[in-house]
Amino acid sequence: MFHRFGRTAFALAAVLVVALFGASSFALAAKTGPHYGSSGHGHGHGHKACCGKRVSGLDERWLKAHIETNLFEIAGGQAALSKATTDEVRDLAQHLVTDHTAALQEATALAQRLGVAVPAEPSPLQQWALRAVATLNGTDFDRWFADLQVEGHRQAIAEAQTEVARGCNRKIRRLAAASLPVLEEHLAHAQAALPPAR
Repeated sequence: MFHRFGRTAFALAAVLVVALFGASSFALAAKTGPHYGSSGHGHGHGHKACCGKRVSGLDERWLKAHIETNLFEIAGGQAALSKATTDEVRDLAQHLVTDHTAALQEATALAQRLGVAVPAEPSPLQQWALRAVATLNGTDFDRWFADLQVEGHRQAIAEAQTEVARGCNRKIRRLAAASLPVLEEHLAHAQAALPPAR
């Protein structure tokens, strides 16, 4: 059992490292300038990088990642509702399902209006994380699930802040800004739900 948990813990650690690296790459790509998507009339942020584009590459990337993350949080929350052993983790899971379902509906509607392809499932990395956490039970599940939520929400906050600061499309930036208070609340909730270290 220790061997199996050790392998799973290593896989989860790898997931978190790659996820955090992805967030850094997202921010770096924004600083070096977006690749532009479909053209349109002046809905730009006002900085030169937007060049009057309707939806920049950064806008599209954030919106798609936001949808994938909502799908990931809903699936993870649903799993935790049946596997969690503490009221704190179950309460976190219920909030994730409720809040990210509402966020998914809003983001999907906006993507469809703007002609941005809507992902149907979490990213491959997120699916891997869900499978890895699902192999755990008891307090091991509680700890790794809460840890994953802490790191995942830190990443989502960083990406939303980048979109707010660097995005071109007013509606997508507004959605990113509106997501921040909920993401920050979830981060605090996940940190509070972490079981004490053994």
